[in-house]
Amino acid sequence: MKKIFISILISTLVSITVCAQEKQLTTYVNPFLGTATLWNPEDLGYVRTIKERTWGAEVFPGASLPNAMVQVSPVTQFRSGAGYQYEDTVIYGFTHTNKGHWNLLHIPLLPVTGSISPSNYCSTFSHNNESAQPGYYQVFLQRYGINAELTSTLRCAYHKYTFPQGEEMKLVADLTRANNRVKDWSINKVGDYAFAGYQDADEKLYFYASCNYPVMDIRQLKDSVHEISLVSFRNADTKLPLELKIGFSFVSIENAKMNLEKEMIHKNFDQVKNEANETWNKLLSKIIVEVEPTVKEEYSIPACIDRFYGLPYVAISMAILGMPKVILQTKDFATIPIHPFGTTTETN
Repeated sequence: MKKIFISILISTLVSITVCAQEKQLTTYVNPFLGTATLWNPEDLGYVRTIKERTWGAEVFPGASLPNAMVQVSPVTQFRSGAGYQYEDTVIYGFTHTNKGHWNLLHIPLLPVTGSISPSNYCSTFSHNNESAQPGYYQVFLQRYGINAELTSTLRCAYHKYTFPQGEEMKLVADLTRANNRVKDWSINKVGDYAFAGYQDADEKLYFYASCNYPVMDIRQLKDSVHEISLVSFRNADTKLPLELKIGFSFVSIENAKMNLEKEMIHKNFDQVKNEANETWNKLLSKIIVEVEPTVKEEYSIPACIDRFYGLPYVAISMAILGMPKVILQTKDFATIPIHPFGTTTETN
């Protein structure tokens, strides 16, 4: 069979056309692919004998750059792999580290309004008002009427929260919770428009957050079940969304602030979002496939690449399960063979 070299995200049913070239390659990627729990025997490869959930692909739908340190993504259930299960109906917060396994999920944050309790602050949401693309995630928090948008750089996260008009702006920082046992944590106001701290959950992650509204105070709320931190903002003009630019470091708060100043501090949300989209487009445009994919594979292959490079390490080979042998060839590296059920080689 004659091999046809094609862009990984362009259909092989036709040659590369002007129309295909004009389309953003990231539009072929569905970040929600793999977030659902597998229930059916034909998907699992065996018949279930327990009531508990079985594993899905354990991937996250949130924002990240290729092989970045930061992955900012919603959490629907802690201690559940990547923290997001498509069939869940509530969100507990947006965390900042993720590799699709049973750890990480550092520094959960959730915008709130009104009165809350430490053991009951999560919000319902609907997939009808949720969207994602590489480097961007959006969801409407139904309990609070807040539209949340997320994007990121290599070491920073950008949160944009549109509150209902006239409502007080608050932020839950649930630093006692992660996918690992939390050993220690801290959060403090460090300026009129900033707060900082750390969370030690196996890895100790420091953060420095710059806000577009003044930080009024940070209080600790505790009941018989749980403890949270509540950041309140002095919102004189709630016509503007609350925006948080947060730098992270595994070294110190000073380094987290330095990362923020280097990567994000002078940029607006759309600029960071667009740069993330362009970064993914450049990566995807470098990959060429020696294969004749079906229409289904035309969309599942780029999704697998997005999921793969979204992890916080660099890998030089990978597996796309259930597909015939696929060769990924990049413009910067040697040809990369991809075999079903193959092993993955990583470099840190």
